[in-house]
Amino acid sequence: MNPNGEFIFSVEHPIFTSEGTEQWTLNEDGSIKNFPVDRYFDESVRETNFWETPVIKYHRTLETYIETLIKNGFIIQHLVEPTPPDSMLDIPGMKDEFRRTMMMILSARKL
Repeated sequence: MNPNGEFIFSVEHPIFTSEGTEQWTLNEDGSIKNFPVDRYFDESVRETNFWETPVIKYHRTLETYIETLIKNGFIIQHLVEPTPPDSMLDIPGMKDEFRRTMMMILSARKL
């Protein structure tokens, strides 16, 4: 990469991938209780399903993403944890996305 080059990428947020199933924990009545976070510091393979298709993911901590960039000569410019726009809040379940973050977008510049 050229000096002053910009690197922008998005990944599933480590909070989202840590436990593995990526599913809400439900109360007995079927309402959402919470979103599970477990084994956060265990940077290993997670197996889950995406629309009934088995998927293998490699969980990493936020620290690993940031420190890897810094150790490789990048300056972090921005970190975004997107939330749904107002125009989507009428979609069933969308307001629940304010309870956890699914994605993160990182922008870094090479020194």
